[in-house]
Amino acid sequence: MKLETRLDTLSTTLCSALQALPAAAALCRFGSLAAGTGDQYSDIDLQIMTADLTLSMGVCYDILEHIGPIALVFPIMRTSTRWASTILFQNESYYHKVDLGFTVASSVTDAFDTLGTARNVLWEQSPPSLTKSTGAQASRHPYEPERGTLEHVVIDHLLGGVRYVKARKRGQALTCWRFASATANGLMKLLLQRTSPGQGLSSPLTTWEYVVLDRLSEPAEIEALLTVLDFSTPGRMDAAVSQLLTRLVAVAMTEPSSAGSAAACQAIRRLVAFIQRELGQT
Repeated sequence: MKLETRLDTLSTTLCSALQALPAAAALCRFGSLAAGTGDQYSDIDLQIMTADLTLSMGVCYDILEHIGPIALVFPIMRTSTRWASTILFQNESYYHKVDLGFTVASSVTDAFDTLGTARNVLWEQSPPSLTKSTGAQASRHPYEPERGTLEHVVIDHLLGGVRYVKARKRGQALTCWRFASATANGLMKLLLQRTSPGQGLSSPLTTWEYVVLDRLSEPAEIEALLTVLDFSTPGRMDAAVSQLLTRLVAVAMTEPSSAGSAAACQAIRRLVAFIQRELGQT
């Protein structure tokens, strides 16, 4: 099935399924699809207006799992009135990640006076009540890395790798350079934290932190890193990103503080495999 068709089908299915969420009053779409500039690689950016965040979230995953098994829930925001995560489905292209948000609001106008970005209102309705068909809570919570953990950091960089691939497919060379540079900086941060705990927390690294990393690193390791950091052509940048992400995963997952759960390892392997396959680096 073509990517355009898969994207349209997933978007339509999500729009319909989310109407069953208890307390949900409206669904709006953001991003390139809302602005009319989307393509076959676009994300699906959705925001739900809800009268009761706890009630809506109680069955959210159950409803989404009827669309397909969830590979990953990547947390973005958690407050008493707003919730946002990136969601990947196992059987959908990782190009089509779903950025799903919830906002507690009595009306669409109240919510988007604050959010203030381009959107399409896909539906509005009287909020449905919780019913036996939806259940009181999700039957299974999909894998979700805890914010601030190494698993969360690694997956954040891998999602950046997917964005690199999208930019590559779109012929956006300088955007690719931006994501490649961010990946390199992420690896340097992990290397610095490995050799000097407590360092490497700024983003990007400061000059002083690079001086510390230079002093603590082995010459052979530095030479190997510099060899990888060749962004001079699109093809070399592809190889560099693939190698940087592989190294980043290896460094992070060997740290004692990394839980390295089976679910995390599976999510990470799938993301790495997708990126390498799409870049022709397998």
